Amino acid sequence: ALGNRLESEGEGNLSTQACLCYISSGNVDRLAECWVRTHETSTPLALQELVEKTMVLRKSIELLRGAGQSPQCPVLAEKVAQYASLLASQGNPTAAMSYLPDDSKERSVHDLRNRLLNAQGQAVNGQPYASKASSNHPSPIAKPSKVSEVPAYKDGSI
Repeated sequence: ALGNRLESEGEGNLSTQACLCYISSGNVDRLAECWVRTHETSTPLALQELVEKTMVLRKSIELLRGAGQSPQCPVLAEKVAQYASLLASQGNPTAAMSYLPDDSKERSVHDLRNRLLNAQGQAVNGQPYASKASSNHPSPIAKPSKVSEVPAYKDGSI
């Protein structure tokens, strides 16, 4: 309640104090929403900063309360999916998967998780992964070229 009041009455000037209230109360979702409204999150470094802060807070709350990870708010889920996508694009799909919750209701998180599982050759939704090699579809076969045929340039030279 205090964090909400600081956000609304301070016209953005008290957002840091509101974030501290959300951290103190363990409200990860409200922290993420406040942070996204008041801080830049479009650069990879800024996105990493947000995800690190929220994940550390979430893990510490889980340790203190002994509860499992609760579902994320849409704002945080979107930012975590962006960060995981960034990690995957940098060649680290395992780290990307570690940030994505198993039980997210957010479509972007669910789709990214399935794409990463497929990329790693794992089953998705109980369906075994079908690699291209085990597919029933015939693969296109290139016609063998004749050794005697040498491509000529437009001017007729070889």
